[in-house]
Amino acid sequence: MLDRLTDPLLRTFGSLDALPPAWREMLEGLDVTLAEAQDERERLAAALKRATTELHELLVELDALRRARSAAESANLVRGEVLATVSRTMRTPTDAILGLTALLRTGALLPTQRAYVDSVNGAAHALHRILSDVSDFSRLEGGTLPLEPIPFDLRVMIEDMAGTLSAQAEAKGLALRLEWRPDTPRRVTGDPGRIRQVLAALVRDAVARVERGEIVIVVARGAMRSAQGGVRFVVEDTGPSIPHDLLPTLFEPFSRGDVYHGKEGGLSLPIARHLAHLMGGDLTVSNLVDSGSRFAVSLPLPTIEEPAPSPPAGHVMSGPESSAPLVSGGGVLVVDADADQRAGWAAIAEAADFQATGYATRDEAMEELRRRAVAGRPAAIVVFSDHDALGYEQAGRDIYKQDDLERPALIMLPAVGNPGDATRLRQAGFRGYLVKPVIPADLRETLETLRRTPRGAWHALFLTRHSLAEGRRGGEVGEKELDASLDSLTAAALSGSGE
Repeated sequence: MLDRLTDPLLRTFGSLDALPPAWREMLEGLDVTLAEAQDERERLAAALKRATTELHELLVELDALRRARSAAESANLVRGEVLATVSRTMRTPTDAILGLTALLRTGALLPTQRAYVDSVNGAAHALHRILSDVSDFSRLEGGTLPLEPIPFDLRVMIEDMAGTLSAQAEAKGLALRLEWRPDTPRRVTGDPGRIRQVLAALVRDAVARVERGEIVIVVARGAMRSAQGGVRFVVEDTGPSIPHDLLPTLFEPFSRGDVYHGKEGGLSLPIARHLAHLMGGDLTVSNLVDSGSRFAVSLPLPTIEEPAPSPPAGHVMSGPESSAPLVSGGGVLVVDADADQRAGWAAIAEAADFQATGYATRDEAMEELRRRAVAGRPAAIVVFSDHDALGYEQAGRDIYKQDDLERPALIMLPAVGNPGDATRLRQAGFRGYLVKPVIPADLRETLETLRRTPRGAWHALFLTRHSLAEGRRGGEVGEKELDASLDSLTAAALSGSGE
């Protein structure tokens, strides 16, 4: 560019030396400026080349990270599926052990034999809890854990849970006390099973830590802005306090190590907080001033109006009552692919004065139902035990379409409860829904309730663990309230929140 400026000057003046000094100074300045601009251009070109190279390297790294993330997510998904499958598969023999040891404990045993059976039963319960925690944790991570928001009696559920856990506390010489504040709502809408799971985890944690003293469960109306303030649960113990350095990571899985006596695999408390958040509440922990710790759970449980008086859950008597109750047991078909569990369910049915026969598949049971109907001795009750309720809705409808089968009472014992199962099965004709682990007393009481109730009134029954508990404690659940409960289940399933 400078040459294009100096050529005309050379032709005019013959030499640059003949130029005026100001012009020469300007040309020299332009020459320096152009040289600096050329250096800057080369520097920028080099910087651009380096930036292009670095950007290419970053894109390569980003692509590698994306592939690694995709692989990790796939591995995490596979891990979750493996954990859920292993947990579900292992719970089948564990349920069989629990059922058979429970039956053994009812028999005449020598003191040593009873101690052995009690040890096996306790170990099986602990194993079942661990397997359930693994399954729940994997489903919480995957966002597939269902909730069952239904109307229920909060006090009955709390007292039933405290009664169950008091034996563990007494075995260590601890007192388990329940404080029910007068302003606490009695009937609320929520998931009683998950609420029970959260509180049971906190109580078991306290039992594991505390060597002497007492554990107190306080239930009171909460201070949340929604759902009439909700409900607040507090679990306090007399110590020792949880080490302060463990408090920040107490609800993180696999992070407490062997220094924390109540770790139980490191999952119970993390699952409890996950569940509290899933239900729209919170779980916090703090140490008391002197000694001991306090866990506080706040949940938005809407209060519902007290239902009008109606017959207890085990004696709902709406509809025709022309059929007489089953004075003697009658025939029960037990369907379970596992021979040990099948034998356990059959033994419970026989203890309830029923004649029980076991079958490995649903098709075998359907063939037996038809054979008995043709022979004029139709089966009264069919107990289905399986991993889940998928496919049983249609089976129930098929059975109820055939009038010659005389509509036996169908009971489902799934290993895992899924969204909408209770609603669908009840609409398909099922009369009982007990999610495992099923204690023998619940299944036996279900069978005995069916025997006491006229067959013409079976259509008004839908027996669950919670309805049985309320029935035992004088709770009142009528068909109208049951419909409302199942409507809420359907709404929850449609909204995607789970059952």
